[in-house]
Amino acid sequence: MTCLFRLALLFALLAWIVRPSWADSENGLIPFSRLTGDARQVVEEIVRDPTLSREIKGLKFWSRKEVYEYLLDHPDFAAAIARALGLSEYQIVRDAKFFRGADSSYWGTDARGATGHFWVVYGDEKKRIFFLEGTYNRKWLPTIFARGVMVLTFQHKADGEGSSVENDLYGYLKIENTFIALLAKLLQPIMGGAMDRKMKQTLSLGARISEEAYRDPIGFFKKLEGSPELPQQELDEFRRILCPRC
Repeated sequence: MTCLFRLALLFALLAWIVRPSWADSENGLIPFSRLTGDARQVVEEIVRDPTLSREIKGLKFWSRKEVYEYLLDHPDFAAAIARALGLSEYQIVRDAKFFRGADSSYWGTDARGATGHFWVVYGDEKKRIFFLEGTYNRKWLPTIFARGVMVLTFQHKADGEGSSVENDLYGYLKIENTFIALLAKLLQPIMGGAMDRKMKQTLSLGARISEEAYRDPIGFFKKLEGSPELPQQELDEFRRILCPRC
């Protein structure tokens, strides 16, 4: 969800390669035959030869399928929820000018140095693929230019305890600054632990929103009502999904 944009750009500073192989992509992780021409070209270029790549598996939390997918498919609204709850400063807005007017393209920033665009190039009932392009800029550091591909696979399961979703996340990043790309590779062993901590902190944001909405949908919605961060039309749509019988 909202966490995906920031994760891709932070690879440049906190990186430890656990490299998903190109063979994995060919065998079904990325369904290239289903991507449009523009999407296939940019995704293939990055995944074939990334500067850095990583995979994290088994990220599980409580979630209703309909709520999870609504937030996943409305990252601008999910970011607004996080701001309304005081959980983050993410800003994400639709930007149809990015990638030839694609409806699923966005501009975003984490308010901590990462700024850029991302485009949902593929989606089905168990997967979303994002292309990202942007910069990371902090004081005393050179501006980092990067492009990335994030692949999120997810599966909902319901049992006697409730409904949960398990996620696997794969990331490929291509740093455009030659020197910084070399430096990132050299620092892989040192920065591995820091990268793990940062990714877990960021991913916990999506889990926290999803689980709070799952455990107490009425109370959760009451926290959102009247927030200037949330557009009324989407808030009404979300209420119907969050609590159909309310």
